[in-house]
Amino acid sequence: MQLWDPNALQGEFEKISSLPGVGFLHGRSSDDARGNFRKVASLITGFDADLREVFWSVSHSGVVRGMHSGISGHQGDKLVTVQSGEILDVLIDLRPGPALGDIFVVVLNRNSPSVLVPAGVAHGFQVLGNTEATVLYVTSNSHIPEFDSGVNPLTCGINWPLTPTNVSERDQLLPELGQVIQEGGWPLIDANK
Repeated sequence: MQLWDPNALQGEFEKISSLPGVGFLHGRSSDDARGNFRKVASLITGFDADLREVFWSVSHSGVVRGMHSGISGHQGDKLVTVQSGEILDVLIDLRPGPALGDIFVVVLNRNSPSVLVPAGVAHGFQVLGNTEATVLYVTSNSHIPEFDSGVNPLTCGINWPLTPTNVSERDQLLPELGQVIQEGGWPLIDANK
């Protein structure tokens, strides 16, 4: 179940992975003497009813955040946009099916398009370079901490470019990716039915 239809967003959607529903959303950007103005996406008919939260994180060099996904019935889509800095963005499919456990990795910065992360795909990143990174998230569900989960980012076989620093205790206590795969993934359940 993908809560957001990429076709409901104005901007060019580009499939970038074998993971179903994962892609770049190319918005509009313009630079002038004042700096940069960026339109990430335009919300059109029906889409705004699914918009629940908008937030951002600021993280230091080497920090690893993730791999986050809600548990069954509390998953949602995310639109991820880097506002400053550079990150190694990582997506892991936790949905039952042939893509379960597949990993997609891409380097993103403020000039990159936004990434659409469908429900059931865990998301995380590492800040690259020597500066902080600011990452903006738009989500289709409300964050409820007791239903937040994911997989431990240090158990996914990801070759982090920098030595991971400041991985939260919460993230380190998440299940290992192998355990989620062994259990057959996390089915997508519509909590509103």
